[in-house]
Amino acid sequence: MPGGRYHNLHFLEMNKKMYEDHGSIMRLPGILGKPDRVFTFNPNDMEIIFRNEGKWPIRQGIDTFDYYRKQVRPDVFKKSSGLVSDHGEAWAKLRTAANPIMMKPKVVKAYIPDIDSVAQDFIKKIKLLRDEKNEMPADFQNEMNKWSLESIAVIALEQRLELITRDEDPENQKLINAVKDFFSLAFELDIQPSIWKYYRTPKFNRLMAAFDVMT
Repeated sequence: MPGGRYHNLHFLEMNKKMYEDHGSIMRLPGILGKPDRVFTFNPNDMEIIFRNEGKWPIRQGIDTFDYYRKQVRPDVFKKSSGLVSDHGEAWAKLRTAANPIMMKPKVVKAYIPDIDSVAQDFIKKIKLLRDEKNEMPADFQNEMNKWSLESIAVIALEQRLELITRDEDPENQKLINAVKDFFSLAFELDIQPSIWKYYRTPKFNRLMAAFDVMT
């Protein structure tokens, strides 16, 4: 929280400070609709946790993602949050269905030509973008976003979005911006303290709009 003992500390520095203050295990009370959290700084504890969580584990997901799928667009997602945010039996059913496909090397191998095609396009793009010092432009991160999203699309959608090769398409950039908003805003709303569960903040509305674009 602003003004608190750990305010503005880097994530690693914050965890180090909490360990020094509270020892190898501590409980952080939940605020603003968030559940209590237990932190353990002993890696051996993780084995105990994983061996005792049962076949239907409960793990914290992305609440805004869950809200969008179940409350805003149940017509599309049938009130399912998917493997990212579902828990319990619903998660187990999805995992059971996905594992036989995801864990087969033969299935993974089938995507190599498409992934390689994306990589080759990106290499060509890099050669075009380099300046006389062989350095990338200041906005090269945006090009990296295009490459990663294109790579995901050929697996998840089994089609090319042409994000790398069609620079001037405003719809492509709109999708990339929506993904960037998702990562930044989900962190602010789901990890950091936020009142979005009580009041629809501007950042919450912006994230819902980003989900609309991605959907």
